[in-house]
Amino acid sequence: MWTRWMGTLLAAGTWAGLAALPGHLAAQRTAEGHAAIGTLKSVDARRGTLTVIAIGQGERVFRLTPMTAVHGLGAHAETDALTGREGASLWVHYVGEEEAPLARAVQYIGWAGVKAADGLLVRVLTRQRELVIERPWGVEEAYVVSERAPIDLAAGLVSLDVLGGQRGLLLTVYYTMLGPVKVVWLVTRGPPAVS
Repeated sequence: MWTRWMGTLLAAGTWAGLAALPGHLAAQRTAEGHAAIGTLKSVDARRGTLTVIAIGQGERVFRLTPMTAVHGLGAHAETDALTGREGASLWVHYVGEEEAPLARAVQYIGWAGVKAADGLLVRVLTRQRELVIERPWGVEEAYVVSERAPIDLAAGLVSLDVLGGQRGLLLTVYYTMLGPVKVVWLVTRGPPAVS
């Protein structure tokens, strides 16, 4: 089914249009850097590092500084608040591509397992922070985008309203369930076509 869906995109010429987006979006990015989501493996306060088993990226080490913001653990949480929470889900906003990039912000998600969904962007309702994608089998699914969720489209981080102008863009949304609601914690460009 996925191959037929991607074949439809290619036949319609949609994929060629998507390839040109990063440069277009570069002018509209809202923050430097990228984001990774995964499971906290360890925090080394002595070395000032955070190790995350990132979804689709394997084990990643991030450098921490006193300026690294920590969200989801109280109003004035610092990076040491992550100690003892190994195995929990989180995302990291980072800059740099070196071996241990600098973590600018960490969002603690909690113990709920993070799931991923791929699909074509159908619409964004910015005020409601709602994102709708069409899954490969043609079903539209709605998600609520968390307030701090980074949207990483390869050219850098962009805002939800910029994403709204990119109808048809292949995305991957990383979410958890809050009752019947799918809460998005990270949005990235979708995976490349698989034959």
